[in-house]
Amino acid sequence: MFRLAVRRVAPSVLPSSSRRCLSSTSFLRSSTPQWEELIGGREGVERKKKAYEGKYAAAMEAKAKAEGVSIDELKQRQSVLEAKQKAAAEEARALRQPPPVDTAGPVPAGSEKSVEQGQVVRPPPSAEDDTAKAARAFTKPKDASDSPVKPLHSIMDLSKAAQLDSSAIAQLWTTYHQAKGFLSAAIPTATYEKMVQSGKKYPIFVLPLARDVVGALPDGTETPSAVEMYLLEWALLPPPSTVSEPVPYPSTVLFTPLAEYKARQTYSQPYLILSHYTDLAASHNVVLMRGEISDNVALDQVHAQVLAVRMQMFYHDTGLGGEKEEERRA
Repeated sequence: MFRLAVRRVAPSVLPSSSRRCLSSTSFLRSSTPQWEELIGGREGVERKKKAYEGKYAAAMEAKAKAEGVSIDELKQRQSVLEAKQKAAAEEARALRQPPPVDTAGPVPAGSEKSVEQGQVVRPPPSAEDDTAKAARAFTKPKDASDSPVKPLHSIMDLSKAAQLDSSAIAQLWTTYHQAKGFLSAAIPTATYEKMVQSGKKYPIFVLPLARDVVGALPDGTETPSAVEMYLLEWALLPPPSTVSEPVPYPSTVLFTPLAEYKARQTYSQPYLILSHYTDLAASHNVVLMRGEISDNVALDQVHAQVLAVRMQMFYHDTGLGGEKEEERRA
Protein backbone atom coordinates (compact mmCIF):
# COMPACT_ATOMS: atom_id res chain seq x y z
CA MET A 1 0.00 0.00 0.00
CA PHE A 2 1.27 3.35 -0.96
CA ARG A 3 1.27 6.26 1.53
CA LEU A 4 0.54 9.77 0.24
CA ALA A 5 3.00 12.24 1.63
CA VAL A 6 1.81 15.79 2.18
CA ARG A 7 4.42 18.45 2.32
CA ARG A 8 3.56 21.66 4.06
CA VAL A 9 4.84 24.68 2.23
CA ALA A 10 5.82 27.68 4.21
CA PRO A 11 4.07 30.95 3.29
CA SER A 12 7.43 32.63 2.68
CA VAL A 13 8.18 30.45 -0.34
CA LEU A 14 4.91 31.27 -2.08
CA PRO A 15 5.11 33.78 -4.94
CA SER A 16 3.97 37.31 -4.22
CA SER A 17 0.93 36.98 -6.48
CA SER A 18 -0.31 34.00 -4.46
CA ARG A 19 0.18 35.88 -1.22
CA ARG A 20 -1.95 38.70 -2.59
CA CYS A 21 -4.74 36.24 -3.42
CA LEU A 22 -4.66 34.85 0.12
CA SER A 23 -4.82 38.29 1.72
CA SER A 24 -7.87 39.18 3.75
CA THR A 25 -10.80 41.19 2.43
CA SER A 26 -9.97 44.00 4.84
CA PHE A 27 -7.05 44.91 2.59
CA LEU A 28 -9.43 45.23 -0.39
CA ARG A 29 -11.87 47.29 1.59
CA SER A 30 -9.22 49.78 2.56
CA SER A 31 -7.59 50.10 -0.87
CA THR A 32 -10.43 49.81 -3.43
CA PRO A 33 -12.81 52.79 -3.82
CA GLN A 34 -15.24 50.64 -5.84
CA TRP A 35 -15.72 48.40 -2.84
CA GLU A 36 -16.67 51.37 -0.70
CA GLU A 37 -19.31 52.44 -3.19
CA LEU A 38 -20.70 48.90 -3.41
CA ILE A 39 -21.12 48.49 0.33
CA GLY A 40 -22.20 52.13 0.86
CA GLY A 41 -19.21 53.20 2.87
CA ARG A 42 -19.06 56.77 4.10
CA GLU A 43 -15.91 57.63 2.15
CA GLY A 44 -17.33 56.34 -1.13
CA VAL A 45 -20.58 58.22 -0.65
CA GLU A 46 -18.79 61.45 0.24
CA ARG A 47 -16.50 61.10 -2.78
CA LYS A 48 -19.46 60.59 -5.09
CA LYS A 49 -21.31 63.54 -3.53
CA LYS A 50 -18.34 65.89 -3.96
CA ALA A 51 -17.93 64.82 -7.59
CA TYR A 52 -21.61 65.56 -8.29
CA GLU A 53 -21.45 68.94 -6.54
CA GLY A 54 -18.39 69.83 -8.55
CA LYS A 55 -20.10 69.02 -11.83
CA TYR A 56 -23.22 70.97 -10.78
CA ALA A 57 -21.19 74.02 -9.77
CA ALA A 58 -19.28 73.93 -13.05
CA ALA A 59 -22.52 73.70 -15.02
CA MET A 60 -24.06 76.60 -13.08
CA GLU A 61 -20.96 78.72 -13.60
CA ALA A 62 -20.94 78.00 -17.35
CA LYS A 63 -24.64 78.84 -17.68
CA ALA A 64 -24.28 82.05 -15.66
CA LYS A 65 -21.32 83.10 -17.79
CA ALA A 66 -23.24 82.40 -21.00
CA GLU A 67 -26.21 84.51 -19.85
CA GLY A 68 -24.04 87.26 -18.43
CA VAL A 69 -25.33 87.05 -14.85
CA SER A 70 -23.96 85.96 -11.53
CA ILE A 71 -24.57 82.56 -9.99
CA ASP A 72 -26.73 84.10 -7.24
CA GLU A 73 -28.92 85.83 -9.83
CA LEU A 74 -29.24 82.57 -11.74
CA LYS A 75 -30.32 80.71 -8.58
CA GLN A 76 -32.83 83.44 -7.76
CA ARG A 77 -34.27 83.20 -11.27
CA GLN A 78 -34.59 79.43 -10.89
CA SER A 79 -36.42 79.88 -7.57
CA VAL A 80 -38.92 82.26 -9.19
CA LEU A 81 -39.50 79.80 -12.03
CA GLU A 82 -40.13 76.93 -9.59
CA ALA A 83 -42.58 79.12 -7.64
CA LYS A 84 -44.52 79.86 -10.86
CA GLN A 85 -44.65 76.17 -11.73
CA LYS A 86 -45.96 75.34 -8.26
CA ALA A 87 -48.64 78.04 -8.54
CA ALA A 88 -49.70 76.74 -11.95
CA ALA A 89 -49.98 73.20 -10.58
CA GLU A 90 -52.10 74.41 -7.65
CA GLU A 91 -54.37 76.33 -10.02
CA ALA A 92 -54.75 73.22 -12.17
CA ARG A 93 -55.70 71.17 -9.12
CA ALA A 94 -58.28 73.84 -8.19
CA LEU A 95 -59.80 73.56 -11.66
CA ARG A 96 -60.05 69.79 -11.30
CA GLN A 97 -61.70 70.08 -7.88
CA PRO A 98 -64.68 72.48 -8.22
CA PRO A 99 -66.42 73.87 -5.12
CA PRO A 100 -69.23 71.87 -3.45
CA VAL A 101 -72.31 71.78 -5.63
CA ASP A 102 -76.00 71.27 -5.14
CA THR A 103 -76.79 67.68 -6.07
CA ALA A 104 -80.37 67.54 -4.83
CA GLY A 105 -81.43 65.74 -7.99
CA PRO A 106 -81.21 65.75 -11.77
CA VAL A 107 -83.26 68.12 -13.90
CA PRO A 108 -86.27 66.36 -15.49
CA ALA A 109 -85.48 64.98 -18.92
CA GLY A 110 -88.21 66.93 -20.71
CA SER A 111 -87.37 70.36 -19.36
CA GLU A 112 -86.95 72.65 -22.38
CA LYS A 113 -86.40 75.70 -20.17
CA SER A 114 -83.20 74.32 -18.69
CA VAL A 115 -81.79 73.66 -22.16
CA GLU A 116 -82.59 77.16 -23.37
CA GLN A 117 -80.82 78.67 -20.36
CA GLY A 118 -77.76 76.51 -20.90
CA GLN A 119 -78.17 74.49 -17.71
CA VAL A 120 -76.42 71.15 -17.93
CA VAL A 121 -77.78 68.21 -15.94
CA ARG A 122 -76.03 65.24 -14.41
CA PRO A 123 -76.05 62.04 -16.43
CA PRO A 124 -77.98 59.06 -15.03
CA PRO A 125 -76.33 57.20 -12.12
CA SER A 126 -73.77 54.71 -13.31
CA ALA A 127 -70.65 52.87 -12.16
CA GLU A 128 -67.98 54.80 -10.31
CA ASP A 129 -65.64 55.39 -13.22
CA ASP A 130 -63.84 58.44 -14.55
CA THR A 131 -66.75 59.40 -16.80
CA ALA A 132 -69.24 59.42 -13.92
CA LYS A 133 -66.89 61.48 -11.75
CA ALA A 134 -66.30 64.05 -14.48
CA ALA A 135 -70.05 64.29 -15.13
CA ARG A 136 -70.52 65.72 -11.63
CA ALA A 137 -68.80 68.87 -12.85
CA PHE A 138 -71.95 69.59 -14.87
CA THR A 139 -74.10 70.27 -11.82
CA LYS A 140 -74.96 73.80 -10.85
CA PRO A 141 -72.12 75.68 -9.06
CA LYS A 142 -72.93 77.78 -6.02
CA ASP A 143 -71.28 81.17 -6.24
CA ALA A 144 -69.22 83.13 -8.76
CA SER A 145 -66.74 84.09 -6.03
CA ASP A 146 -65.66 80.43 -5.80
CA SER A 147 -64.49 80.28 -9.42
CA PRO A 148 -60.73 79.76 -9.87
CA VAL A 149 -60.87 81.33 -13.36
CA LYS A 150 -60.22 85.03 -13.93
CA PRO A 151 -63.61 86.77 -14.42
CA LEU A 152 -64.42 88.57 -17.65
CA HIS A 153 -64.88 91.99 -16.02
CA SER A 154 -61.22 91.88 -14.92
CA ILE A 155 -60.14 91.43 -18.55
CA MET A 156 -62.36 93.94 -20.36
CA ASP A 157 -64.56 96.90 -19.45
CA LEU A 158 -68.07 95.49 -19.75
CA SER A 159 -69.72 98.90 -19.47
CA LYS A 160 -67.93 100.04 -22.63
CA ALA A 161 -68.43 96.69 -24.32
CA ALA A 162 -72.19 97.05 -23.83
CA GLN A 163 -72.15 99.99 -26.26
CA LEU A 164 -70.57 97.92 -29.08
CA ASP A 165 -72.13 95.37 -31.38
CA SER A 166 -71.19 91.69 -31.50
CA SER A 167 -68.79 91.96 -34.45
CA ALA A 168 -66.85 94.82 -32.85
CA ILE A 169 -66.55 92.93 -29.56
CA ALA A 170 -65.37 89.80 -31.36
CA GLN A 171 -62.74 91.76 -33.30
CA LEU A 172 -61.43 93.53 -30.18
CA TRP A 173 -61.35 90.26 -28.23
CA THR A 174 -59.39 88.29 -30.79
CA THR A 175 -57.00 91.15 -31.60
CA TYR A 176 -56.18 91.72 -27.93
CA HIS A 177 -55.48 88.07 -27.18
CA GLN A 178 -53.50 87.54 -30.35
CA ALA A 179 -51.12 90.28 -29.22
CA LYS A 180 -50.87 88.68 -25.75
CA GLY A 181 -50.15 85.19 -27.09
CA PHE A 182 -53.47 83.60 -26.09
CA LEU A 183 -55.94 81.59 -28.11
CA SER A 184 -59.30 83.32 -28.54
CA ALA A 185 -62.61 83.03 -30.32
CA ALA A 186 -66.10 84.55 -30.36
CA ILE A 187 -68.69 81.76 -30.41
CA PRO A 188 -72.42 82.27 -31.14
CA THR A 189 -74.55 81.49 -28.10
CA ALA A 190 -76.54 78.76 -29.88
CA THR A 191 -73.32 77.02 -30.95
CA TYR A 192 -71.93 77.16 -27.42
CA GLU A 193 -75.12 75.68 -25.95
CA LYS A 194 -74.89 72.74 -28.36
CA MET A 195 -71.27 72.20 -27.37
CA VAL A 196 -72.18 72.21 -23.68
CA GLN A 197 -75.01 69.75 -24.23
CA SER A 198 -72.57 67.42 -25.99
CA GLY A 199 -70.13 67.97 -23.13
CA LYS A 200 -72.86 66.91 -20.71
CA LYS A 201 -73.11 63.57 -22.50
CA TYR A 202 -69.36 63.14 -23.02
CA PRO A 203 -67.49 65.10 -20.29
CA ILE A 204 -64.29 63.13 -20.98
CA PHE A 205 -62.87 62.55 -24.43
CA VAL A 206 -59.52 61.69 -26.01
CA LEU A 207 -58.15 63.68 -28.95
CA PRO A 208 -55.21 62.68 -31.17
CA LEU A 209 -52.52 65.24 -31.95
CA ALA A 210 -49.98 64.58 -34.70
CA ARG A 211 -46.38 65.24 -33.70
CA ASP A 212 -43.29 65.49 -35.92
CA VAL A 213 -40.51 63.07 -35.01
CA VAL A 214 -36.99 64.50 -35.13
CA GLY A 215 -34.35 62.31 -36.75
CA ALA A 216 -34.37 59.38 -39.13
CA LEU A 217 -34.38 55.62 -39.02
CA PRO A 218 -31.07 53.71 -39.19
CA ASP A 219 -31.68 52.79 -42.83
CA GLY A 220 -31.87 56.49 -43.76
CA THR A 221 -35.63 56.76 -44.29
CA GLU A 222 -37.57 59.52 -42.60
CA THR A 223 -39.59 58.59 -39.54
CA PRO A 224 -43.38 58.92 -39.82
CA SER A 225 -45.31 61.40 -37.72
CA ALA A 226 -46.10 60.23 -34.20
CA VAL A 227 -49.48 60.72 -32.52
CA GLU A 228 -49.85 62.05 -28.97
CA MET A 229 -53.16 61.46 -27.20
CA TYR A 230 -54.70 64.26 -25.13
CA LEU A 231 -57.35 63.84 -22.45
CA LEU A 232 -60.11 66.45 -22.68
CA GLU A 233 -62.22 67.32 -19.61
CA TRP A 234 -65.25 69.62 -19.37
CA ALA A 235 -66.24 71.46 -16.17
CA LEU A 236 -68.90 74.09 -15.44
CA LEU A 237 -68.09 77.34 -13.61
CA PRO A 238 -70.33 79.45 -11.36
CA PRO A 239 -72.69 81.82 -13.21
CA PRO A 240 -71.32 85.32 -13.94
CA SER A 241 -72.16 87.94 -11.34
CA THR A 242 -72.25 90.78 -13.88
CA VAL A 243 -75.58 89.83 -15.48
CA SER A 244 -79.10 89.47 -14.13
CA GLU A 245 -80.78 87.76 -17.07
CA PRO A 246 -80.48 83.99 -17.60
CA VAL A 247 -77.36 82.99 -19.53
CA PRO A 248 -75.60 79.66 -20.12
CA TYR A 249 -73.10 78.68 -17.49
CA PRO A 250 -69.46 79.43 -18.30
CA SER A 251 -67.12 76.47 -18.54
CA THR A 252 -63.53 75.35 -18.84
CA VAL A 253 -62.02 72.62 -20.96
CA LEU A 254 -58.73 71.08 -19.81
CA PHE A 255 -56.33 69.37 -22.22
CA THR A 256 -53.78 67.05 -20.59
CA PRO A 257 -51.46 64.54 -22.31
CA LEU A 258 -52.85 61.09 -21.67
CA ALA A 259 -49.44 59.84 -20.52
CA GLU A 260 -49.23 62.70 -17.99
CA TYR A 261 -52.71 61.92 -16.68
CA LYS A 262 -51.99 58.21 -16.32
CA ALA A 263 -48.82 58.95 -14.36
CA ARG A 264 -50.17 61.64 -12.00
CA GLN A 265 -53.98 61.35 -12.16
CA THR A 266 -55.57 64.26 -10.23
CA TYR A 267 -52.22 66.02 -9.80
CA SER A 268 -51.39 66.05 -13.50
CA GLN A 269 -50.85 69.47 -15.07
CA PRO A 270 -53.09 70.49 -18.00
CA TYR A 271 -51.14 71.81 -20.97
CA LEU A 272 -54.02 73.92 -22.35
CA ILE A 273 -57.02 75.52 -20.58
CA LEU A 274 -59.95 76.92 -22.56
CA SER A 275 -62.29 79.27 -20.66
CA HIS A 276 -65.73 80.21 -22.02
CA TYR A 277 -67.28 83.49 -20.79
CA THR A 278 -71.05 83.89 -21.10
CA ASP A 279 -71.46 87.41 -19.68
CA LEU A 280 -72.50 88.76 -23.11
CA ALA A 281 -74.47 85.71 -24.25
CA ALA A 282 -77.89 87.31 -23.70
CA SER A 283 -77.12 90.92 -24.65
CA HIS A 284 -74.85 90.32 -27.67
CA ASN A 285 -75.50 86.65 -28.52
CA VAL A 286 -71.80 85.80 -28.21
CA VAL A 287 -69.66 83.65 -25.90
CA LEU A 288 -66.02 84.65 -25.61
CA MET A 289 -63.36 81.93 -25.48
CA ARG A 290 -59.86 82.39 -24.06
CA GLY A 291 -57.18 79.70 -24.33
CA GLU A 292 -54.06 79.71 -22.16
CA ILE A 293 -51.04 77.43 -22.57
CA SER A 294 -49.38 76.46 -19.29
CA ASP A 295 -45.81 77.55 -18.63
CA ASN A 296 -42.89 75.23 -19.40
CA VAL A 297 -44.87 72.59 -21.29
CA ALA A 298 -44.17 70.96 -24.66
CA LEU A 299 -47.09 72.58 -26.51
CA ASP A 300 -46.82 75.47 -28.93
CA GLN A 301 -49.44 77.87 -30.30
CA VAL A 302 -50.06 75.90 -33.49
CA HIS A 303 -50.73 72.57 -31.78
CA ALA A 304 -52.89 74.27 -29.15
CA GLN A 305 -55.00 75.76 -31.94
CA VAL A 306 -55.38 72.29 -33.47
CA LEU A 307 -56.66 70.90 -30.17
CA ALA A 308 -59.17 73.74 -29.77
CA VAL A 309 -60.51 73.35 -33.32
CA ARG A 310 -60.87 69.58 -32.98
CA MET A 311 -62.71 69.99 -29.72
CA GLN A 312 -65.23 72.28 -31.44
CA MET A 313 -65.58 69.82 -34.31
CA PHE A 314 -66.40 66.91 -32.01
CA TYR A 315 -68.65 68.77 -29.56
CA HIS A 316 -70.60 71.05 -31.91
CA ASP A 317 -73.85 69.18 -32.54
CA THR A 318 -72.21 65.77 -32.73
CA GLY A 319 -74.66 63.90 -30.52
CA LEU A 320 -77.23 61.46 -31.85
CA GLY A 321 -80.10 63.31 -33.49
CA GLY A 322 -78.01 66.40 -34.26
CA GLU A 323 -78.05 68.04 -37.66
CA LYS A 324 -74.43 67.26 -38.45
CA GLU A 325 -74.87 63.69 -37.31
CA GLU A 326 -77.87 63.33 -39.62
CA GLU A 327 -75.84 64.80 -42.51
CA ARG A 328 -73.08 62.25 -41.97
CA ARG A 329 -75.57 59.38 -41.90
CA ALA A 330 -77.38 60.58 -45.06
